[in-house]
Amino acid sequence: MLPVLVVAFVVQALAWAGVAAGLRRVREDEEALLDAADPEAATPEAEPALFSVVVAAHDEADRLPALLGALEAQTHRLGDGTPAFEVVVVDDRSADGTADVAERWARAWTRRGGPDLRVVRVAEGAPEAAGLPPKKHAIERGIEAARHDRLALTDADCAPPPTWLEALARLGDDNAVLVGTGPLAEAPGWLNRFARYETLQTAALSAAAIGLGRPWHAVGRNLSYPASLLPRL
Repeated sequence: MLPVLVVAFVVQALAWAGVAAGLRRVREDEEALLDAADPEAATPEAEPALFSVVVAAHDEADRLPALLGALEAQTHRLGDGTPAFEVVVVDDRSADGTADVAERWARAWTRRGGPDLRVVRVAEGAPEAAGLPPKKHAIERGIEAARHDRLALTDADCAPPPTWLEALARLGDDNAVLVGTGPLAEAPGWLNRFARYETLQTAALSAAAIGLGRPWHAVGRNLSYPASLLPRL
C-alpha cells in the first residue's frame, strides 16, 4: 500500500508543480500585455474598443435586473462619456416575462442615456435550433444580432464589476480570446463553500493550462473574443 501512496503523492506533486508553472506564465503574459498597452503612448483622440455584451437568459426575470444594473455601471466609456458597448439579451424560451424585464430596462436606458439594449426572442421549438443545445443556440442568435465585433459573454445571474469591460478592452485585441474567472457569491452553508472551492480550483487549472499553451476549458460567464474569429475556431 505504501508504494501506491508514494506514487500518488509524486503524481500530485508534479501536477501541482505544473499548475504553478502555468499560473506563473499567465501572470508574466498579463504583465507583458499591460506593459505593451502603455496609456502614455495612446493618442488623445483614440476611442476605446466597442463591445457587444451577449447574454442568454432563460426564465431569469428575477435575476436579470442585478446584471443590467452592473452593466449600466460599467466604466468603459467613449470620450464624451457615453457607453462604449451595447447589450444584447436573448430571451431563450422564457415563460416568466424575462423579455418584458429587459425591454423595460431598454426604455429606461434610452431615457437616461444608458447603453443600447436590444432583446432577441427565441421561441419554444425554434426550427433553426434543431441539433443545438438551447443555450448555445441562444448565444449564437445573440452574436448574430451583435453590432460590434468584440464580444463579451456573461450569464443572466452574474454581476460583473464596473471595470470588467474596461479590463477586457485593455488586455484584448482583434485576435484575442480572453478567458476570465467567474467566482461564485458567498452564501451560508457547506454546499456553497464546496461549490466556491470547486469553482476556484477549476479556474486555477484552466488558467494554468492556458499558461502552458494547452487551453481546455472556459466559462461563458466571463468570456470575450472577436466575432470575426468564429469561422476560424
